[in-house]
Amino acid sequence: MSWLKIPVWLIYLLSAGLLYYIYTGFRSAAKNLDGPYNSALRGTVQVLLGIAAVSVIVINIYLIQSGKSHISKDEVPTAWFQSLNSVFIVAFAPFFAWMWLKMGKNEPSSPTKMALGLLFVGLGFLWIAYGVNNIQPGVKVSMIWLIVLYAIHTSGELCLSPIGLSLVNKLAPLKFASLLMAIWFTANAFGNKLAGSLSALYPENGQTTSFLGYKMSNTYDFFMLFVAMSGVAALLLFLLTRRLQKMMLSTGN
Repeated sequence: MSWLKIPVWLIYLLSAGLLYYIYTGFRSAAKNLDGPYNSALRGTVQVLLGIAAVSVIVINIYLIQSGKSHISKDEVPTAWFQSLNSVFIVAFAPFFAWMWLKMGKNEPSSPTKMALGLLFVGLGFLWIAYGVNNIQPGVKVSMIWLIVLYAIHTSGELCLSPIGLSLVNKLAPLKFASLLMAIWFTANAFGNKLAGSLSALYPENGQTTSFLGYKMSNTYDFFMLFVAMSGVAALLLFLLTRRLQKMMLSTGN
């Protein structure tokens, strides 16, 4: 018996709801922009909605031709979870844009937003660490743990990645804008490399690994390492926020 059974009518409804959510979210943000930025945003929304509408139509045609009244699945392939980040970005981005604009003068500074992003990363790892605590090897857990992890980490990404890009664009001298943007992406590349190196510390088959004196003998210990790293990074950035703000003001930003 399939554990996943989604009626086709529900897919139609969710598709229409997603398109409407994207449209209203970007339209709300566009009202707060003037001049060429407003026109550019309208063009972006039109392109995104056009692509999304075509995708929805293609999926609907496939379902109609197949004669299926529902979509069922016995298990979820691991690769499917890779799409969660993209789905949550599309779903959360309009909300974050609306929230920052709604806060007005109370909007946090860019360094504060990035510190919040790091905090979200730590909370995500804390969530999954709690989910796998005391779980024996080979025991399956609900995929809800992983879905919520992606949701929390995507929230953190929306506080880090676009804010960092915007900050580099605002602070970089015009002559060095491209170079400093390249340095930003190079830092991301080093971060990905470090992530791969740290993943090698995962304690397989009951083995014990260590990092800077911290010993890991199970999955819980492994994820708690990233909780600590993210928490320390967030704390340091919070402590440096005022100093960074003063440095930004001294540059006229």
